[in-house]
Amino acid sequence: MATISKRTRGGRVRWLAQIRRVDSQHLARTFDTRREAEAWARSEESRIDRGDRSTADRRVLFGDVAGLYLDSQEFSDLAPETQRNRRREIEFWCSEVGASLKVSALTASRIEAVAATLRNRPGVKSAATVRNYLAALGALLEYARRTLRVLDRSPLEAVRRPAPPTGRVEVLSDDEFHRLEAACRASFDDRLWPMVIVSLSSGLRQGELLALSWEHVNLGRGALYVPDGKGGLDRRAWISGRGVEELAAFAALRGVTASVTRGPVWGRNARFGEETVCNHPRKAWERARAEAGLTEFDWHSLRHTAASWFASLGATERELELFLGHRSPRLQRTYVHLGQVIESDVAPLVVARILSR
Repeated sequence: MATISKRTRGGRVRWLAQIRRVDSQHLARTFDTRREAEAWARSEESRIDRGDRSTADRRVLFGDVAGLYLDSQEFSDLAPETQRNRRREIEFWCSEVGASLKVSALTASRIEAVAATLRNRPGVKSAATVRNYLAALGALLEYARRTLRVLDRSPLEAVRRPAPPTGRVEVLSDDEFHRLEAACRASFDDRLWPMVIVSLSSGLRQGELLALSWEHVNLGRGALYVPDGKGGLDRRAWISGRGVEELAAFAALRGVTASVTRGPVWGRNARFGEETVCNHPRKAWERARAEAGLTEFDWHSLRHTAASWFASLGATERELELFLGHRSPRLQRTYVHLGQVIESDVAPLVVARILSR
């Protein structure tokens, strides 16, 4: 039985027709009128009933697959910030590839041609950004292959992705750490250094860090509760050493006591609870890392540094998996750079004091 639903996007009304069968065949297409949608659904159901399925995969349009993916539970399970970025990236592919293109007609050469134009777009400055856009397309095509079953193989498999930038600093050396600390402490934003040291101590993702509330912080135990983390999973993170010291000092500065333990940790307002969304101190961070001579060291590299330092103290694979909040050992291997730890000669006492457990 076909399902006809009304969709409004950008002020334009469209009608989505979907056909789901017990044999896992799933067809979908959007139309300007309900009558057109119903006529198409009747025609397709009749064709399937006759046993003609040879052209099923060629009838689904790229824009229809994108719409279904953005409305799917798989997309809803992503973290809010990831959803915003992923939606923007998917909309880019719809615009450049063409929403009316049949998804089976998308080729690797077409993808490479569109990806080549990305570097000329405002705000796209690195190979890493291009890789993110290709990853979004990969998630969409995998949804079309695995869930909708309208593709046998993803054309992205044959696409050569741009190499990640070389020479990028992923792990802080002893000298770099102290330079960064001095620059952050001198910052006009009093949140910056506590945020940096908590990131280094806990390995939290940026979104998890910004979402911290005082009611989720237990300084006595050095525990941070992370609700609705990446992938929609709740988890606990742990801080100790400098992380606990600096967060406790920041709490005292903001007037957080045993009787006042609510509201966002990194809110700017003195009256807790007024600010529900905390923005990243981007200007302060850019200025601090420039003063420290670390322009190639981005915020996410704090997480790489934390993982590498923790591994250098002898953490097991399972401990690293819990530390980073990963569900697969394969993921954490991309975060651990023991070679850089050895080459940078990070002082063991610095690492132990920050990540003492």
